[in-house]
Amino acid sequence: GSIIILNKVLRSPKRRRHPMHRIMVGLSVADILSGISFFGSTWPIPRGTVSRFAEEGTQQLIYGAVGTERSCDMAGFFCQMQVASPLLNATLATYYLLTVRYSWRTERIQKIEWIFFAVPFGFALFTSIFAVAANLIGHVEWTCWILPTELSVEGAELTSIQQNFRTIQWLFLFAPVWVCIVYVSIIFVLLYIDMRNSERTMLKYSIPYQPGVVAATGGRNADEEDGEQGDEADDEGAPSGTTMDASTNPNQQSSPASCHFKNNKGRRWHHEESRERREASKSRKVAIQGMLYVIAFYIAWLFPTVTRITDLLKVNIFAIQFLDTTLLPLQGALNCMVYLRPRYEVYREAHPNHGMITSMWAITKKVDA
Repeated sequence: GSIIILNKVLRSPKRRRHPMHRIMVGLSVADILSGISFFGSTWPIPRGTVSRFAEEGTQQLIYGAVGTERSCDMAGFFCQMQVASPLLNATLATYYLLTVRYSWRTERIQKIEWIFFAVPFGFALFTSIFAVAANLIGHVEWTCWILPTELSVEGAELTSIQQNFRTIQWLFLFAPVWVCIVYVSIIFVLLYIDMRNSERTMLKYSIPYQPGVVAATGGRNADEEDGEQGDEADDEGAPSGTTMDASTNPNQQSSPASCHFKNNKGRRWHHEESRERREASKSRKVAIQGMLYVIAFYIAWLFPTVTRITDLLKVNIFAIQFLDTTLLPLQGALNCMVYLRPRYEVYREAHPNHGMITSMWAITKKVDA
């Protein structure tokens, strides 16, 4: 899924210029880096490592462990890099908050865009390098991460940093993830409120002012649903009224010039009405897109969070651990589904006879301008 997003963005000059698509590139890169460790699973763990879950008096080895200390350090480095993913999800949620709720334009967002990448990747790189340099990397049964190898060696002494590995685990991964969950949850609520307000605005303008005047709503635009912002509607194109006085005697018969003035006034009002309805519809679609990214983040990171809670309670539940290790690596696929959704719906409207697989293949291989 992350590779598809990279392909769609990097091959399109238009998307490469837009902050939202560049954030998706960063998120996809983070998912790919952490996916390296997920793919390796137990392979990088040193060969002959005994499982911590082995019964006393037995020498049950970790299945698939064929690596070395160096390969485990490398896998632990990439595993810690996964912290960039929730931070970038928070960044993406911030983008939608600024564009939907506070109506920030692309030019304004570009001025602070460097922060969107410096904080997630800077924190991920620092913590990953620190973990390797401080000899904190060891095996955690299914992969390599922050858990000193010396813990499984009888008589080995821990350094002062290694003795605080539990605290470091929380500071480097668990705490940032929980902060991001709370943060994106707040933004989810704010986006939902804005979506409801947009729906009320659309309902308010649902009845045309003047019979026979059709609102120029235009077709669906997948880029606008992503949050891309086009030029504001040009009010100068509306018909201009005359300079005659509007205070006409109601008992006086209307002249042709007076009728023309009233007609143009009604058209100008209707033009503003149509513009408000279009803006409300666009804001609603962008808010929904932002909320879907938040839901994808929930799906991927919910069970890892529950796993940490069960660890604190010293309870092992296989079903939760299974969902943890299954759903977390799928965040790239979930983000890809949300990313392609507007284009998929537009394509299906234009080609109603095409099936889901045909439509997905068509929008995936298409290279935008």
